[in-house]
Amino acid sequence: WGYADGEEWGKDYEGWEVCDSGRSQSPINIKRAYWTAFWHSPWAEKYLAKDLHPFVWQVGGKEAEEKEPDEKTEQSVHFDGHKLYAPYKTFDIKAEWADGQRYHLEDMAFHTPSEHTVDGRHYPLEVQFIHRAWEQTEDGGNKKHELIVSVFFSHALESAHFVSALAEGVKQAAEEHDGDYDKLKLNLESKGVELHMHSEGFQQLAREVLMQVEMPLEIDGALNHEDNSKHPVKTYRARTHQFALPDATVPNYRAYWSYKGSRTEPPCTEDVQWVLLKHSLPVSPTDLHAISSLQGKNARKTQPLHH
Repeated sequence: WGYADGEEWGKDYEGWEVCDSGRSQSPINIKRAYWTAFWHSPWAEKYLAKDLHPFVWQVGGKEAEEKEPDEKTEQSVHFDGHKLYAPYKTFDIKAEWADGQRYHLEDMAFHTPSEHTVDGRHYPLEVQFIHRAWEQTEDGGNKKHELIVSVFFSHALESAHFVSALAEGVKQAAEEHDGDYDKLKLNLESKGVELHMHSEGFQQLAREVLMQVEMPLEIDGALNHEDNSKHPVKTYRARTHQFALPDATVPNYRAYWSYKGSRTEPPCTEDVQWVLLKHSLPVSPTDLHAISSLQGKNARKTQPLHH
């Protein structure tokens, strides 16, 4: 299967019918207008008194963003023919959210461009953190709960550290294949070769993702990675806009959209809890180029909402 034939998943493949017939499919488009209108409504003050339940990652029983960073660590990264992903199944990383479940982080997956859109527009990159929890049922079985936390990325001069680390691993692997990304892709698919990213550990990643606040985007000139021409790149500056929404300075762990949806690849299983962090992180043109050159476009089309 491929993302180009996404509209056929539920029609041509047995067992994937929910991809076409499901009523809670992902990804979706987020309309900011609904949110903006809400802040100017009489109910906003009452709502603001009840903060959104914080999303928390824990490493070894301590909140990840408060724990001291590890030494530089090596994280394996795989390519399954559709996306780059980093497995975390063997790590002791737990997540807590409003539903009371205690989730375990299993994978971090990369999508270029973003699968979800905001006001109809894609971000250049979306990173999804896939969590699972198991609940014992009355009949002695186990019920699976899935939580996917997504963070978006905007064009900038420099990347968040963990994305830069991944891109560096991709670039080094590409150099070993004479700069041929197609050859690297084929090698990764056929032989299961692993990439590696050297980062400061999950604690640094958690700080970058969860502590991010909204920043205005200004346009600077920067060199285009393809033709060395002047290319507008958005850079981050401190926010001073007096008309910013009330959650502009609220960190991501309390600033998000959430909804019930599905997995975005076959068999499109539903009853997945999505948490979309509002404030995007930075990604540079060269790092984005390395990641997207390897995995290509791997975003499912946004799906209709059924109320």
